[in-house]
Amino acid sequence: MEEDWTLPKEWREFALTLGLDQTMISWEEAKFLDYWTALSGAKATKVNWLATWRNWCRRCVENQKRTSRYQAPAVAVTYDPTFHALDRELTDEAVRLGVWKPLMDRTALELAVKRARH
Repeated sequence: MEEDWTLPKEWREFALTLGLDQTMISWEEAKFLDYWTALSGAKATKVNWLATWRNWCRRCVENQKRTSRYQAPAVAVTYDPTFHALDRELTDEAVRLGVWKPLMDRTALELAVKRARH
């Protein structure tokens, strides 16, 4: 997996069907990329990356059920255009307008940008 990899739209849509929200998906995307780019050798070679992502998301949902709710880490996440590739335009505009905050989901981001424009 390349370090500049971004989550394809269809993969994000699959995660949404499992009940993950945009914030959770973005967080899992970052974890997925870091995990697989850090590995080398046979373990890092996959025949079907989509199936690997689906299993990753299912484990996330299973963990969520075990802990009764998903808790995003309480760490600040800095702006990274690769991390937000699918929402890049909106995120970039939010940064320009000074309304972007770590772990904002798309709905909150759209509302913040709309308010800042007026």
